[in-house]
Amino acid sequence: MLKLAIVGTNWITERFVRAALDTHQFELFAVYSRNQDSAKAFASKFDVTRTFTDLEELASSEADCIYIASPNSLHAPQAMQMMEAGKHVIVEKPMASNFPLAKQMFEVAERCGVVLFEAYMSEYLPNFAVLKQNLERLGR
Repeated sequence: MLKLAIVGTNWITERFVRAALDTHQFELFAVYSRNQDSAKAFASKFDVTRTFTDLEELASSEADCIYIASPNSLHAPQAMQMMEAGKHVIVEKPMASNFPLAKQMFEVAERCGVVLFEAYMSEYLPNFAVLKQNLERLGR
Protein backbone atom coordinates (compact mmCIF):
# COMPACT_ATOMS: atom_id res chain seq x y z
CA MET A 1 0.00 0.00 0.00
CA LEU A 2 1.48 3.34 -1.07
CA LYS A 3 1.27 6.34 1.23
CA LEU A 4 -0.19 9.09 -0.95
CA ALA A 5 0.14 12.77 -0.11
CA ILE A 6 -1.53 15.51 -2.08
CA VAL A 7 -0.58 19.06 -2.95
CA GLY A 8 -3.71 21.10 -3.65
CA THR A 9 -7.21 20.79 -2.27
CA ASN A 10 -9.45 21.47 -5.26
CA TRP A 11 -12.26 19.44 -6.82
CA ILE A 12 -9.95 17.58 -9.19
CA THR A 13 -7.85 16.48 -6.23
CA GLU A 14 -10.91 15.10 -4.49
CA ARG A 15 -11.87 13.11 -7.59
CA PHE A 16 -8.33 11.79 -7.93
CA VAL A 17 -8.12 10.77 -4.28
CA ARG A 18 -11.45 8.93 -4.41
CA ALA A 19 -10.33 7.05 -7.54
CA ALA A 20 -6.93 6.23 -6.00
CA LEU A 21 -8.54 4.92 -2.82
CA ASP A 22 -10.92 2.77 -4.87
CA THR A 23 -7.91 0.86 -6.25
CA HIS A 24 -6.97 -0.27 -2.72
CA GLN A 25 -3.34 0.43 -3.65
CA PHE A 26 -3.12 3.79 -1.87
CA GLU A 27 -3.84 5.22 1.53
CA LEU A 28 -4.25 8.97 1.84
CA PHE A 29 -1.37 9.81 4.13
CA ALA A 30 -1.23 13.61 4.15
CA VAL A 31 -2.68 16.81 2.70
CA TYR A 32 -0.71 19.94 1.80
CA SER A 33 -2.20 23.36 1.22
CA ARG A 34 -0.78 26.85 1.57
CA ASN A 35 -3.72 27.46 3.90
CA GLN A 36 -3.96 25.32 7.05
CA ASP A 37 -7.77 25.61 7.22
CA SER A 38 -8.07 24.35 3.63
CA ALA A 39 -5.71 21.46 4.36
CA LYS A 40 -7.64 20.45 7.46
CA ALA A 41 -11.04 20.76 5.75
CA PHE A 42 -9.92 18.56 2.86
CA ALA A 43 -8.21 16.05 5.16
CA SER A 44 -11.33 15.72 7.31
CA LYS A 45 -13.29 14.42 4.29
CA PHE A 46 -11.01 11.38 4.31
CA ASP A 47 -10.32 11.03 8.05
CA VAL A 48 -6.71 12.10 7.57
CA THR A 49 -4.93 13.87 10.41
CA ARG A 50 -1.59 14.81 8.78
CA THR A 51 -1.66 18.22 7.16
CA PHE A 52 1.17 20.41 5.95
CA THR A 53 1.60 24.04 4.94
CA ASP A 54 5.35 23.69 4.39
CA LEU A 55 6.56 21.78 1.32
CA GLU A 56 9.91 20.98 2.96
CA GLU A 57 8.08 19.22 5.78
CA LEU A 58 5.96 17.29 3.28
CA ALA A 59 9.09 16.32 1.35
CA SER A 60 10.60 15.03 4.60
CA SER A 61 7.51 13.01 5.51
CA GLU A 62 7.01 9.26 5.13
CA ALA A 63 4.82 9.72 2.03
CA ASP A 64 5.75 7.43 -0.88
CA CYS A 65 3.94 9.25 -3.66
CA ILE A 66 2.85 12.86 -4.15
CA TYR A 67 -0.08 13.93 -6.32
CA ILE A 68 0.35 17.56 -7.40
CA ALA A 69 -2.73 19.57 -8.40
CA SER A 70 -1.58 23.06 -7.51
CA PRO A 71 -1.67 26.10 -9.83
CA ASN A 72 -0.03 25.20 -13.16
CA SER A 73 3.00 27.45 -12.68
CA LEU A 74 3.91 25.49 -9.53
CA HIS A 75 3.73 21.98 -11.01
CA ALA A 76 7.34 21.70 -12.17
CA PRO A 77 9.13 23.22 -9.17
CA GLN A 78 6.99 21.32 -6.68
CA ALA A 79 7.41 18.04 -8.56
CA MET A 80 11.18 18.43 -8.72
CA GLN A 81 11.33 19.29 -5.02
CA MET A 82 9.40 16.13 -4.15
CA MET A 83 11.47 13.94 -6.48
CA GLU A 84 14.70 15.32 -5.00
CA ALA A 85 13.33 14.06 -1.67
CA GLY A 86 12.84 10.57 -3.13
CA LYS A 87 9.09 10.77 -3.71
CA HIS A 88 7.27 9.36 -6.73
CA VAL A 89 5.19 12.09 -8.38
CA ILE A 90 1.89 12.20 -10.22
CA VAL A 91 1.43 15.72 -11.57
CA GLU A 92 -1.68 17.21 -13.11
CA LYS A 93 -1.55 18.58 -16.61
CA PRO A 94 0.24 20.55 -17.78
CA MET A 95 3.32 18.96 -16.29
CA ALA A 96 5.46 21.94 -17.27
CA SER A 97 5.16 25.16 -19.22
CA ASN A 98 7.66 24.12 -21.90
CA PHE A 99 9.61 21.18 -23.25
CA PRO A 100 13.00 22.02 -21.67
CA LEU A 101 11.39 22.19 -18.22
CA ALA A 102 9.55 18.89 -18.76
CA LYS A 103 12.82 17.31 -19.92
CA GLN A 104 14.52 18.59 -16.77
CA MET A 105 11.76 17.01 -14.67
CA PHE A 106 12.34 13.60 -16.28
CA GLU A 107 16.08 13.97 -15.78
CA VAL A 108 15.49 14.62 -12.07
CA ALA A 109 13.20 11.57 -11.87
CA GLU A 110 15.81 9.36 -13.52
CA ARG A 111 18.65 10.68 -11.34
CA CYS A 112 16.58 10.21 -8.17
CA GLY A 113 15.25 6.78 -9.16
CA VAL A 114 11.60 7.75 -8.86
CA VAL A 115 8.56 7.57 -11.12
CA LEU A 116 7.13 10.74 -12.65
CA PHE A 117 4.01 10.89 -14.75
CA GLU A 118 1.41 13.37 -15.87
CA ALA A 119 -2.23 12.78 -14.99
CA TYR A 120 -4.28 13.25 -18.13
CA MET A 121 -7.17 11.67 -19.96
CA SER A 122 -6.39 10.04 -23.28
CA GLU A 123 -8.81 10.03 -26.17
CA TYR A 124 -7.83 6.39 -26.64
CA LEU A 125 -9.45 5.23 -23.42
CA PRO A 126 -12.60 3.08 -23.84
CA ASN A 127 -14.94 5.79 -22.52
CA PHE A 128 -13.98 8.08 -25.40
CA ALA A 129 -14.66 5.31 -27.95
CA VAL A 130 -18.17 4.87 -26.50
CA LEU A 131 -18.75 8.61 -26.66
CA LYS A 132 -17.57 8.75 -30.28
CA GLN A 133 -19.83 5.82 -31.23
CA ASN A 134 -22.84 7.59 -29.72
CA LEU A 135 -22.03 11.19 -30.63
CA GLU A 136 -24.64 11.53 -33.38
CA ARG A 137 -27.38 10.11 -31.18
CA LEU A 138 -26.39 12.37 -28.28
CA GLY A 139 -26.50 15.46 -30.48
CA ARG A 140 -30.13 15.02 -31.53
